[in-house]
Amino acid sequence: MLPNHFKMYELKGKSLDAAFDLHVKMRRELLPAFVALQNAHKGGTLDMIKAIMLATPILLGQKAVSITAAAKAFKNGDFALLVDAFKAKHKDLYDATGQNQTFVQVTQADGAYPRAYAHTPQIYFHPEGIDQRMLMLAPVDYKERSFVPPDGILFTDEQAEIVAKGMWLNGWADPTPVIHRVDPRGVQTPVDFNPATSLCKKEPAPFDAAKAKRLLWIFNNFMTHMTKTKDLKGFSEHDTSFKYELKAGANGAPVLLVEAFNNKTGVALPVPDNACFHVRPHGNAYEVLPRASKPQHKADTAGGLALQNFIDELPPLQVEALWQKANENDIQSFIQPPPLPLALLHMDQRAPWPFPKSSP
Repeated sequence: MLPNHFKMYELKGKSLDAAFDLHVKMRRELLPAFVALQNAHKGGTLDMIKAIMLATPILLGQKAVSITAAAKAFKNGDFALLVDAFKAKHKDLYDATGQNQTFVQVTQADGAYPRAYAHTPQIYFHPEGIDQRMLMLAPVDYKERSFVPPDGILFTDEQAEIVAKGMWLNGWADPTPVIHRVDPRGVQTPVDFNPATSLCKKEPAPFDAAKAKRLLWIFNNFMTHMTKTKDLKGFSEHDTSFKYELKAGANGAPVLLVEAFNNKTGVALPVPDNACFHVRPHGNAYEVLPRASKPQHKADTAGGLALQNFIDELPPLQVEALWQKANENDIQSFIQPPPLPLALLHMDQRAPWPFPKSSP
């Protein structure tokens, strides 16, 4: 699936030539030097000398870069000067492929402060692998601005979705960019961002995981009781087990997903509508909703009330916890979190960003 707020282009003409040229130069110049430096950092003086010899042709001619300063940085495991020098050396190719531009996208979760991220256009080989065809994913920022590759052909939404399915295989694949992966990095939310009018990604607030786990345990006992009393027709107390998952729906409300299994055979069982709940298919599971005696009314059946009370017991996380949770999710995805909003500066900032900030 194509990520939200991105456009897909097929590169042609100038942009295709620039992307392929940059790809070749990275493989011939930058990548060998970078790998050598990584190995030299773990090796001895001779390894470092060989690595610096590979890096020197890239560093030469860049007035702002001192080879002596670069060598000192390399010994400390900091290779940013090498990457920056390569970018300066091939600035025209970076400009033609949008690699010197960033576009700020903003994510807004319910009850949380907005989080801003700087994205760079990403270039991939076409999944069909025909004639070195290349595609670009161009981020659209909060002001609806985006990079337009020279001579590039913009895909329609339908065309982009078809190609995206081939590239990501519905989330089961992670294709490698042609040039290099530039992970989004957190930045300060722009002062002119307005959640009511600016383009932003709306997200539901995450749950308190510890509280949700406890409530799922309670609901599991309730479902066991319902099978024992035959209120869930077609299921038996000893032969049926349930698997539960809580997710946030599009409107931020909790969604309870249930899967039922026959304990003896392990076969998944269909969960039908019953007097207590209304269910609807959701992938391999079933979304369980409170049932009311009349349409559009609040739940008033025994099972419906139990489910509604179960959902109502899920407390929203406070803004500090929401921010910290989002930080944890970013770090797990190798994304540098955005700086704290001014209103949250009282939070502990001692936890450092744990990953290198530059790589080819």
